[in-house]
Amino acid sequence: MKISRITFIICLAILIAFVGYTAFMNNSYAAAKSSVHQPNKPAAEKTIVGYVRDSSCLLTSGAKGESHRQCAIDCIKKGSAMLIEEEKTGKLYLVVSSKPMENPNTPLLKYCERKVKVTGKVFTQGGMQAIAISKVEAAK
Repeated sequence: MKISRITFIICLAILIAFVGYTAFMNNSYAAAKSSVHQPNKPAAEKTIVGYVRDSSCLLTSGAKGESHRQCAIDCIKKGSAMLIEEEKTGKLYLVVSSKPMENPNTPLLKYCERKVKVTGKVFTQGGMQAIAISKVEAAK
């Protein structure tokens, strides 16, 4: 059986398209699999000296400091997340709990807008850093 040149070219084009599509899909799947639902790397223990901040006011209006303390406490009590602003670098760390159903803000509330020294496990995911604090004390 003899096939025409045009039929051969069409079959070859379909085969190339199929192989290219399969390779693309495998690459897309591998990329998605490597970036979604992957467990974090083991957390590193770190000590940070910085300030306890209210995320809402700091991020939306830049409000911080002793004059903002009561507003920050009120916002945190209403559900605003707490941050640690590292004194040396200005990096922000979201305060998270290391245990399910535990409020991570409770041990820090009395230090709101004040300088602290915290130690805990630091997690990084999607460009965000978080710290599960195991120890906190006032800093000078």
